[in-house]
Amino acid sequence: AAVAVVVVPGTGAAANAAAPPPGVPNQSVKKVGERVKKMSPLLDDLQRDLFEEEWEFVREYPKQLRSFVPAFTRYTDAAFPSDTAVDESTRFALRYEVGRLSA
Repeated sequence: AAVAVVVVPGTGAAANAAAPPPGVPNQSVKKVGERVKKMSPLLDDLQRDLFEEEWEFVREYPKQLRSFVPAFTRYTDAAFPSDTAVDESTRFALRYEVGRLSA
């Protein structure tokens, strides 16, 4: 399946906001990070169902995982907001992986 990834430099969610001091996550990162952490039990259940070969349950996971795409995108933009080459490369790589998750 083809995955479209669009990266526009300087358009991260926090690109226009004042950055917190180095090593201190901003509120947006904290908030969306909590949302991403809520995915942990779902992944635990998926792992268990795969191990136990409960295929009828495994079929239900893709749509549940897709519901986290907006949270992953917001986290990526908030956690790596600058126009530096490192942040841009990281955003690109993470958006690519999120695209694979939602394909």
